[in-house]
Amino acid sequence: MTPSFTITLFMAGDYAHAKQLVNRWVADNPMCFSMMPVDYVYTYGCEAGFRLDAINYPRFPTHEATKRAMVEALAEHLMVELNQGSYTIQGTVETTFFSRRA
Repeated sequence: MTPSFTITLFMAGDYAHAKQLVNRWVADNPMCFSMMPVDYVYTYGCEAGFRLDAINYPRFPTHEATKRAMVEALAEHLMVELNQGSYTIQGTVETTFFSRRA
């Protein structure tokens, strides 16, 4: 048994390509994710993307701050590889928007 929390990454981009990148990434970083395609609908537009949830999986337990840092590292990698300009990470206490746009 481990303390329970979820860190969620939201990003636009090709789901199939993102899933391949995540599969490669977890080979070197022992984590467990659930991943699903998502349609983002917002004022003046919409786009396809994905949602990636990282729980404190008892097989790979860690502290929430450590898990969040790992999700942020993966998100930065995905943002570059998928040619995206931004992403959002939602944690237990706060939600943060990251952008490489000016």
